[in-house]
Amino acid sequence: MEEKKATPLSRKELEQENSLLIGQLHTLQVELERIEKRQGEAPSEDSEFESIRHANPSVTVTLAPDTKSEKSAFFARFSRTSKAQKRIELIRNSGAFDANWYLQQYPDVAEKEMDAVEHYCKFGVKEGRNPSAYFDTNWYLEQYPDVAELGMNPLYHYLSFGRDELRKPAPARGPGSDISTYACIVDDLVTESASQRATAEAKEKALSSALQERDDWKAIAQAREQELAQLKATYATDNQALKKQLQESQVQIQKSHEQAKALRQECEVLQGKVQVGEEALLVAKDERQELEQQLFAEQEKLVEALNAAEQQHASAERLREELGEFQARYKSLETERAELDEECIRLEALAEAREQEIVKLKQNQSELESKHELLQEQLQSSNEQVQISRQKIEALTQECEALQGKIKEREEALRAAKDERQGLEQQLSAQQEKLRASNERAQSEQARIQALQQESESRLADIEAAKQELSSVERQRLTLEKQLSDRQQRLTKSESALADQKASAEVLKSKLDQLQQAQSQLEREKSAVETRAQEREEALAKAEQECQRLREKLIPLQQEREAQQRAASEETQQALQQFAEIKQWLIAEADS
Repeated sequence: MEEKKATPLSRKELEQENSLLIGQLHTLQVELERIEKRQGEAPSEDSEFESIRHANPSVTVTLAPDTKSEKSAFFARFSRTSKAQKRIELIRNSGAFDANWYLQQYPDVAEKEMDAVEHYCKFGVKEGRNPSAYFDTNWYLEQYPDVAELGMNPLYHYLSFGRDELRKPAPARGPGSDISTYACIVDDLVTESASQRATAEAKEKALSSALQERDDWKAIAQAREQELAQLKATYATDNQALKKQLQESQVQIQKSHEQAKALRQECEVLQGKVQVGEEALLVAKDERQELEQQLFAEQEKLVEALNAAEQQHASAERLREELGEFQARYKSLETERAELDEECIRLEALAEAREQEIVKLKQNQSELESKHELLQEQLQSSNEQVQISRQKIEALTQECEALQGKIKEREEALRAAKDERQGLEQQLSAQQEKLRASNERAQSEQARIQALQQESESRLADIEAAKQELSSVERQRLTLEKQLSDRQQRLTKSESALADQKASAEVLKSKLDQLQQAQSQLEREKSAVETRAQEREEALAKAEQECQRLREKLIPLQQEREAQQRAASEETQQALQQFAEIKQWLIAEADS
């Protein structure tokens, strides 16, 4: 079970505790009066014993124990109870167990309608429940493991041994939290009253022993009366012994009277001490009330100071967090600024490279334009040459056609010559005999035929040369057409390349414009970032000044808090010293 925080005692609870102490003191006073009353009755019984002794002088007095004495009757109820019942009664009568508080704190016990003390001794200790607001069961067992090893009830151990050994019933509390110290003072006063009650019981025990001796004397006298008839013969011999025994008994009776007087005086002294104790309790009660009021006032002041300090500390923490956030943002902005600077430098380099490329492209464009002009001039010249070549080709084709016509004519003439030759050969074969006759004419004809053959061969050679010249002209025409087509293709390619370069130049110009716009935008953003950074720096400086001001304010508050804590600890020490003095005085009074 978790430890419950102890709350300060209210005035009603303090009055209940004081009334409980006063009731215990009144009970002690009643016990003392009862003892005095019994002591006052003792002389009459002694005189009765004296009359019996004088009436029977021959009775021999011997001390014999009586098992049915008043002492055994007085403590009969203690002998009937077991050890556990004794512990329960001890805890019940000690005043350390608050039954009302126990039932309010643990309503399940109240629902069972079980005795609170018996429930605590049988079940509450195992379940870690507390008997009152000033005794912590679990803490006591954890703080003192020897008690846990013994398996003893922690409250019974504290009442029997722990209180005398100056063990603590609960963890120490800070000053101003509650007034458990004064509750401990009241507990010690209760302990002292219990010790005084035990002293009175011891005195009562001594008185009961004296009364037992008186009863013993009564029994002895009765026994001796029965023995008188039997011991008359031995009266003379036993007379001296009886006198001696009577003298001894008189001495003992005198001692018992003196003891009774001493007890009476002690009772009077105890009564005076009780009165002094009541007065001291009243004074302690007044001082306790004053100290309680002072403690409440100091507690309220301390709580207010602590609340103010906590609020200031919280505001300082918030300012520190904001300062950290500002610093982080400032660092991020610095990094962004550095990145933007690098980007600007890179963009400037790119812009310079693009400008150089644009210059180169412009140069290339001018060169291409010049080349284009040259190519156009060359194209015009080539076109002129082509036209000239075409004219030449047309002239050559016309010449070829004319030559072909001539060749056809020559071929027709050749065919005609061949036909003529064949006819001539036929004529020759037919007129061979005629030719034989006219050799000269035949030889001349043969020479003419050879000349015609040579002329035809020359004509064929001219035709072949014309054909070769025509094929060369055709080849020149084809090469010129091929060159013209190649130049036209190169021209179209150069025109397309020029158009592409113009388009790329336009694209580069647009990109350059975009880069210039982006550069201007970046410059504007850079200036805005610089202004924001300056504002952040100013805010940070203000925040640091505010933090410094709060620290300066916190220093006197901390000093005041430390002074209040020291004052509270000093007041606690003074109260403890007063308690120790009261305790020593009560112990000294009880011993005296």
